[in-house]
Amino acid sequence: MTNLQFTYPLAAEPSLSGLDFSLQKGAFLGVIGGTGAGKSTLVQLLARLYRPQKGDLQIFTDKQSPKTIREWRDLVHVVPQKAELFQGTIRSNLLLGISEEVSDEQLWRALDIAQARDFVAQKEGQLDAEVTAFGRNFSGGQRQRLTIARAIVKASPFLVLDDSTSALDYLTESKLLKAIPNELETTLIMISQRTNSLRTADKVLVLDKGRQAGFASHEALLATNDLYQAIHFSQHQKGDQDAR
Repeated sequence: MTNLQFTYPLAAEPSLSGLDFSLQKGAFLGVIGGTGAGKSTLVQLLARLYRPQKGDLQIFTDKQSPKTIREWRDLVHVVPQKAELFQGTIRSNLLLGISEEVSDEQLWRALDIAQARDFVAQKEGQLDAEVTAFGRNFSGGQRQRLTIARAIVKASPFLVLDDSTSALDYLTESKLLKAIPNELETTLIMISQRTNSLRTADKVLVLDKGRQAGFASHEALLATNDLYQAIHFSQHQKGDQDAR
């Protein structure tokens, strides 16, 4: 990403301006910022719903950049905050949009990584357990984990979690974020409101009113970045050493 700028039609000011950073394959990037910081716009650009008017945003696999929007979207899977489950079964939801053959072993592996195996195994029918409309027979955290598991089944080189662990407790989220880099060959981009969720990220992008206000590790930002410190200590007691 080089000096990226994006302005919505008819908007007076850019929603994103001056973003400039790069990621290594398999890295974990965290993204954080307040309301109106540009997080949602960045996700839309990553999903190729929009293209920047200035600067450059490129992704690569095997040193090749996608040439079409379809190729781009095959490489990037975005998991939204609002989990999207549909009436059917757990199996049909995990296989949504997937045309190739997928074994039960692959489905259970995805559920393992997404920290969803335990509650699926307890359901009558397990993989063939019923999912009611909008997944209302599951809790918010369970719906999020099933949606993440579906993304894992698809096995895209770039996985974007758009605040899609917000209903998970810290322990479950921590296990998930440990399992993804250990088990998957994917570059993880995670938008979060919680600094603790980004502690293990290789880099954290701090956004402020559409601008890049920081790009470093959690620990480095805590030591040097006023905005990140303010966000972090608003969520924790300043003297709580465990919060670091």
